[in-house]
Amino acid sequence: MAGCSDSIDLALLLGTEGLTDSSWVGVTSLMLDVVRRMDVSRTGVNMGLELYQQSARIWFDFNDYFTSRDIISAIQNVGFERGSTDTPNALRILRQDLYQTSRGDRAGNSDVAVLFISGRTITNELNSQTRLRELREQVRLLRDRGIRTIVVADGNPNTALLNNLLTDVNSDAVFSVRSFSDLRNSARFDDLIREICRRSTTPAPPVGNYAKKQHCCQLHGCHGCLQVASLVHISTPM
Repeated sequence: MAGCSDSIDLALLLGTEGLTDSSWVGVTSLMLDVVRRMDVSRTGVNMGLELYQQSARIWFDFNDYFTSRDIISAIQNVGFERGSTDTPNALRILRQDLYQTSRGDRAGNSDVAVLFISGRTITNELNSQTRLRELREQVRLLRDRGIRTIVVADGNPNTALLNNLLTDVNSDAVFSVRSFSDLRNSARFDDLIREICRRSTTPAPPVGNYAKKQHCCQLHGCHGCLQVASLVHISTPM
């Protein structure tokens, strides 16, 4: 299948804890294959990269590179460092730092983030009640911001656990695979590209009081949004 040609601000998040030398090669090669399927341009797909090893950092912004060649070169220059992973903090930095106008985030475009991580590492995080609460809160904030998440994890982790990382619970956006290389060489790779490219059903961030109430109802049901209505003046548009 063809790649994405729509205007998408696509973030790649890469966690290194639990990866081996061979899985590092596999996951970076997978990311490069994803880049090759994107129509990268100033008006098409823009891409950013966040790496979390010892600490989370933005490797490049959405407005740093506007060709696939430059993005591929930047990813190839990433060095493998083993370190502990803090996925809630990585998701916070994604939302607060990368998805900003100053870093190239474009209003009105689809915002999609793909998390590549060791299945063993993310399973350990999700099996911790404290960390699970932190993750769910960060996922909620991403959802409220209109960012759609996709998860790719090796080691065949439990799909139901990984669903906790999805902002669109109605999507088929979890890819639990034996190895990253297996995904590259299977029909499911096309499924991953299709999931990246599809029109988002994650609600866009609200604008104005009426939109905030409608947005809240869409996410949580209007019964849970009474507090929103009491805090702001809600006026029905004519």
